[in-house]
Order: sequence, then structure tokens, then C-alpha cells
Amino acid sequence: MFDRKTIAVTGAMFAVLVALILTRGNGPGLSGERQRELAIVLENKELYAQAQGKYDGYLRTSNLNDESRAKIHHKTGTIYMDKLHDYDNALAAFVKVKHFDPKSELAGDAEKRMIECLDRVGRSLDAQQELERATAVDEKTVAQKGGAVVARIGARDITMEELEEKIERLPPYVQEQLQDPEARLELLKQYIATELFYDMAKRRGYDRDAEINQQTFEAKKGLMVEKLIGEEIRGTGQIDTSQARLYYQAHKADYQGPARVRIRHIQVGTQAKVQNLVERLARGEVFEKLAQAESEDVNSRPYGGELGYVTEDGLVQGWGQSEAIARAAFNTKVGKVSEPVKSEVGWHLIKVIERKEAGQLGFEEVANRVGAELMRQRQEETYQKMVDHALKAEEVQIFEDVLRAR
Repeated sequence: MFDRKTIAVTGAMFAVLVALILTRGNGPGLSGERQRELAIVLENKELYAQAQGKYDGYLRTSNLNDESRAKIHHKTGTIYMDKLHDYDNALAAFVKVKHFDPKSELAGDAEKRMIECLDRVGRSLDAQQELERATAVDEKTVAQKGGAVVARIGARDITMEELEEKIERLPPYVQEQLQDPEARLELLKQYIATELFYDMAKRRGYDRDAEINQQTFEAKKGLMVEKLIGEEIRGTGQIDTSQARLYYQAHKADYQGPARVRIRHIQVGTQAKVQNLVERLARGEVFEKLAQAESEDVNSRPYGGELGYVTEDGLVQGWGQSEAIARAAFNTKVGKVSEPVKSEVGWHLIKVIERKEAGQLGFEEVANRVGAELMRQRQEETYQKMVDHALKAEEVQIFEDVLRAR
């Protein structure tokens, strides 16, 4: 083992060596081959920017054939791309690979990397947009293809179809809100502002910002992987009732329920109103019809006031937390109506429809829950099979000892 003094001396010697390389490497007496050797040393020490300088010097001072030049340009392009995330210089290097050795395997790889570089700097999208703008036809043709023009940014028209397509990509509840013309106008203004800010950001060179392009690439990669996994999972098919029932029978212990009471209610705003309802029920009016006519709970009113089950802890299905309603429900017999109950939102009359003791939940009560659990398990198995197959197909090696040692 080396002692601390030896390690310190060795580190100092390496620092001196690197300093000599960097200060003397560009001297007139340094041969091309020597620059290549120093480039390899610097690359191995992860001094990538300095290594690139030596590779450039090697190319300038050495009499290389086209195949050899292509190999060096491929190496520098790979360093720029994978280590320095400098996609413009990487792109230039890979272009040179295709120029010097167009029929080689390296040229084929360089072409793939060129496309990836363009994607990472956003050039492919910009090129497509500029082509569309450059080949735009007159307003009449635009109107025929894309509908009426709703806005114009300089020479670029925004059509109704373009706006509609944007709306269609929004969540359904947002689309409902955008039925209002004023909301659509606001969306159009936001869309135009985004386009203007995007153009402003490009003028500042943000489309070539290394951090933004790296994040964009990672987001794109994530979306692509998500879509791939989603399509594979959808291919597993749906869960039918027989499969869900078999799973339920094998896992009954997982589906236990607390004591619960199924109820209907009529909700009104004042004590006088609820007292009036009590008198009408006493005269023989039907609870469910009264709920449909008088209840202020618009969600349960169409269903005769039915709320579903309430548990002893105060959780009312389809309602929320209400200890007052729960207490009244559990103190009322099946088929009977409670005394008036005051909650946080008003006054209630509670009618008990059914009572269930704590214990096993029936399949019909948990069918949706069982199906969701079974589907989740199937999806996890599909994903794991995808992972295992990919690792095996590409002959991936994972060095766990190295990972754990760090």
C-alpha cells in the first residue's frame, strides 16, 4: 500500500506532467504522432477539452490518408457528443467522417449520430417549421386547407384548424371550459405569446443552449420509452370477469370491509325546511320523491338522495367526512328515517337502506378493485419481461462489485 506522502508526490508529479503537456504541447517541435499520444493520455484522464486540442493538432500536422482522418474525426465527434455535450462541434466532426470515408461502417454510425445531434439541438424541428413557412401558400389556399385565419404573426397565419388541434390535445375538462368564446380568445392570446417568446428565445441563442438541449433530449427519450412500454402493456389485453373472480377467490383475505350502512338523504339549508319535510313524510309522502324535488344536494338528488355507504369513522361515500351523518345512520334502523341532523353544510334527513357488518366483501362490491389489481400485476410482469429480454438480447453485463465498491 502507498502511504500518504507517496500519493501526494505522485499526484504532484502528474500535475506537473499535465502542465507540461498543456504548455509545451503546441510548440513547433511536437510531432503529429506525439500529439496523438498526448491526446490519448488526456482523454484517459478525462481531460476531454484538452484532448480535443491535441487531436486537432495531430490532424493538422500529420500526413494521414482519408480512412485514418475519418477515424480521428469520429473519435473527436464522439468526445464532443458524449463527454462535452457540444453537439455543434460533434455534428461538424461527423460530417467530416462522411466526407473522408463515405462508404465505411464509421460513416453509417456517423450519420446516425448526426441525426441525434440535430435532435438534441432542436435543428430538425426548426428545419421543418422553416420549410412550412417558406412554402406557405396564399391566404385563400390556407383558408381552404386550415380554415379561417384567426390571427397573424408577421407573415405567418394561425388558422382555426391549428387552434382546434391545440384544444383537442388538452384534457376533456379544459376543453369544456373552452366552449366559452372568451376562454378561447384567451387561449389564442396565450398561444400567440408563446410563439413570440419562442422566437425571442431563439434570437438569444437558447435553441443552442447545451443545458436546454440536453433536457429536451432527455424528455423526448422519456416520452418515447413511455410510449413503447404503454403499447406493450396494452397488448396484454383486458381483464375479463372470470379472471377477476378467480383472483378474488385466491385473495379473499385482502378484501375485508368495515361495518357500513347504505343511506339516502335529503339536504336543506334551514331547520324550518327540514321540519317541513318531517311533517310531509308523516303525512305519507315518499322519501325518494321528496329528495328528488326538495334536496339541495344536486349530486344525489336525481337518484332519490342515495349517497352509498357510510362507515363508523365518518366517511360518507360520494360525500366526504361527516361524523354527524355517520352517527345518525348507525343509530337508525333499516327502512327508517332519522331525526333531523345538522352538518357542516346544512340540515339532513337520513334514510337507511341496508346495513352490513364488518367482514368479507363480496366480489360484486370489489370487482373494479380486483380488476385494477390484477391488471397492475400483469403490467408489472410485462414490464419485467421487457427488461429481462432487452438485457439478454443486447448481452448487457452489469458489474455489481464495481458499483458496490464506490
